[in-house]
Amino acid sequence: MQRQRHTRRTLLRAFAAVGAGLVGWPLTARAAPEDAARVVSELAGQTITLISDSEMSRTERAERLQILIGRGFDTESIGRFVLGRHWQAADETQRAKFIELFRSYTALSYARRFEAYSGQRLAVTGSRDISTKDSTRALVHTQLSDKDGAPVKVDWRLRHGDDGWRIYDVIVENVSMVLTQKSEFAAVIERSGGNLQPLLDQLRERMKKMA
Repeated sequence: MQRQRHTRRTLLRAFAAVGAGLVGWPLTARAAPEDAARVVSELAGQTITLISDSEMSRTERAERLQILIGRGFDTESIGRFVLGRHWQAADETQRAKFIELFRSYTALSYARRFEAYSGQRLAVTGSRDISTKDSTRALVHTQLSDKDGAPVKVDWRLRHGDDGWRIYDVIVENVSMVLTQKSEFAAVIERSGGNLQPLLDQLRERMKKMA
């Protein structure tokens, strides 16, 4: 009888160990919305630090911002989306030029949003899973504010892939960055009879003004 009880305890411990392994592994491996929130918080904090550094030259600031944007934003995926059907019509050279310009344009646009606030602070107010059947996604809620102004609601959509969490949309006061850009870019291309070049020229002009 004692031997049977000992055998039973051994088996229970063995099954418990296996069960712990089966339950613990996917929880550890799964990408959590809290991790996406951390990515947004760190990216925003680094951006604010860069913008607030008065000793840094504009050229150096722009270069560092592009590195940050390249690391945090899925600019190629966003670029494909905002061009929509016009992406398929463009040749490889046009696509490469557009992505290069769009990456710089996104960095400047992102910086300008933060520059509008003096002594700005970004606070994460929540995050949730918005995954689809085909991809792991998260929505991160934040508020951007300074000590004098009213807080501005900024939401971030992120997708998790081989290179971790990457931002694919920013929503300021319920206005989507990518949907706005898609509408604007489509109007420029369609006015030029489907030619992509006027959009590339316009992006260069916009960046000159923002700089």
